[in-house]
Amino acid sequence: MNDVVLDTENVARILNRNWFMDDELMHIAFALRYNETYISVNRTSVESFSDDVRNFAKDHDDFTFGNDFDKLRYAKLNVGDIRKINVSLGGVQVSVNVEVEPRDKHIKSHAGIFTRQDDKNIKPSGNIFVPELKENVSTDDILLKVRYKLLELSEVVQEKI
Repeated sequence: MNDVVLDTENVARILNRNWFMDDELMHIAFALRYNETYISVNRTSVESFSDDVRNFAKDHDDFTFGNDFDKLRYAKLNVGDIRKINVSLGGVQVSVNVEVEPRDKHIKSHAGIFTRQDDKNIKPSGNIFVPELKENVSTDDILLKVRYKLLELSEVVQEKI
């Protein structure tokens, strides 16, 4: 499998029905759980994409929609746009980057969206020193900003499974 996800590619975040309020996608769709290092997505350009997301949705009821639970939704995002995400705190841009990398060991189209500072993954419920602010900052504050930006970049797609 290709070990680089190109800027021209799109990725899809398979969406849980609990991540919607009044049929609007909420930022929690891009939240990391405790100790997670990346947001799982699937590469739409990989041949197995449709089968991979279909198989996932069939095994996870909360990820199906429609009267007969025969549809799935995903947030489609462009990789180049993800990599351009900047995070500002208190009006100051901080040195974090958002990256998309393949995670295709078991599922060929699987990839991850990582948020990093100095090549170290930022995890929830921690603190990191931000040189631009000369102070420690909650990683949750940074990850929240990233979640909102991912939400802004998202196009919700619904497909029959």
